[in-house]
Amino acid sequence: DPNSGWEQYREPVDGILDYEDSAYRMLVQPPQNTFWVNANQVYDNVILEVDAARREGPEENVYGLMCRLDSSYNAYMFVISSTGNYGIAIWEDHNFELLGSGVMESSIAIKTGTESNRIRATCVDSLLSLSVNGEEILAISDDRIQSGDVGLVTGTRGAPGVDILFDNFTIYQP
Repeated sequence: DPNSGWEQYREPVDGILDYEDSAYRMLVQPPQNTFWVNANQVYDNVILEVDAARREGPEENVYGLMCRLDSSYNAYMFVISSTGNYGIAIWEDHNFELLGSGVMESSIAIKTGTESNRIRATCVDSLLSLSVNGEEILAISDDRIQSGDVGLVTGTRGAPGVDILFDNFTIYQP
């Protein structure tokens, strides 16, 4: 819904954050870059869900959900890729750190290519968990960020031009 308040931005060199094809589109043009948009809704504990699919661009990408974006722009990110990889990361003091094993791992629960995935992020106290298509694939404990905004995240890795569509974003209070 274009009236739901997500940021609208279109810049040919950088990318697109806008409503398109009855969904929210995030196109990230620069390589090795990550965009996020926030909902301007602050929570301590929250569960988020969204349907997301790669529209175009490289399969080496990341996309998903974000919680606890604080005033210093620190946040937790729950991401998957179009190749079937996943991770939970913390963005803290301008550094991206994968939590748990420290690398993106693979799961058959993730639909690859351009198929849509239902992504669920749980941020409750120190519990952070990522579920995809109804299957929990990672749960860890981290309490560095206690509260903050929620949102969507999309990033490129080696190649530019990842294009992701998000739909049915839902917020639950545990």
